[in-house]
Amino acid sequence: MPEQDKQTLLAVSPLDGRYQNKCQELSPYFSEYGLMRYRVLVEIKWLQALAAAPASAQTTPDPAQIAIDAAGMLERAAASLQQAETRADRVEALTRTVQAYETGLTAMR
Repeated sequence: MPEQDKQTLLAVSPLDGRYQNKCQELSPYFSEYGLMRYRVLVEIKWLQALAAAPASAQTTPDPAQIAIDAAGMLERAAASLQQAETRADRVEALTRTVQAYETGLTAMR
């Protein structure tokens, strides 16, 4: 990595000017580099915790219930499509209809 790019990642913004020598040891924690590093570490720990969870804790939704919910969503979307008066209302109703179809298709997989 070029030195210029490394300095950009390790920048602590307003503290980089005349106070750089006083806050340089904080740079690995409060810089963009530190943010990315610790974000990745937290996500790794989270995935490890999920993987360690017992299978009973990782419940999958019932496809039949999803299909029933999707049918209800379709009925509500059809009703809102019939009641839509403006173009924005129709777009919103069509969006709900497409989402209901997608939910129903997910249940059939």
